[in-house]
Amino acid sequence: IKTGHFSWDIACRLEIIREYTRRYGDLDFIWKAGLDNLGRLHPIKSRGRPLGIKKDGSELWAFDGRLSGVLIRKITKTAYDAWVKASQTGIKCEQIMKYEKGERKGQYRSKIADDGQMIVFCLYGGENIHDFLTKPENNVYQEQIRRQAGTFDDTWVGWQVEDGEIAKELKDNRIDHGHLHKRNYVVSVIDGKPIVRVIDFDNARLK
Repeated sequence: IKTGHFSWDIACRLEIIREYTRRYGDLDFIWKAGLDNLGRLHPIKSRGRPLGIKKDGSELWAFDGRLSGVLIRKITKTAYDAWVKASQTGIKCEQIMKYEKGERKGQYRSKIADDGQMIVFCLYGGENIHDFLTKPENNVYQEQIRRQAGTFDDTWVGWQVEDGEIAKELKDNRIDHGHLHKRNYVVSVIDGKPIVRVIDFDNARLK
């Protein structure tokens, strides 16, 4: 491979990632998904297919193309049951998709894999609160985010996660998330209000 051609090829692949950031924002998740799948990420207008995302714990895929924002998680049945209970009790958590038509209309888009684990289709919930709040323009949302996610300072040392509304609701419903930390809380601004959700129920269980 000629060096010039190789450089051009890499530049083209990086430009596809930038195409997503221009549409959805300069998010770490987009860069991670794109770099993990450099050469496999398709343009925004493509049909869309799932791409593996490297992470600790459970397996995760993110769709590209026109299905951007749809995720697939593979987790244990125990963790899935805890996630479903959190969803059904109204706790703000990663949204499990539902069938919109057919005999399964209204049911969660999930199925049992050959190894007994659950394949779950869900929706991207937003940027993690740590990265979101490092942007000066988002400082206006700090108090509302603290109320939902817990008390923390600028260094995140001594974060009192149990003070947050979400953690209290999990406890009241006897759900042990198992891994509450700043990157498992995400936020999206809807109608001018920050909506915090807890994600990644890999280690969750019902008490």
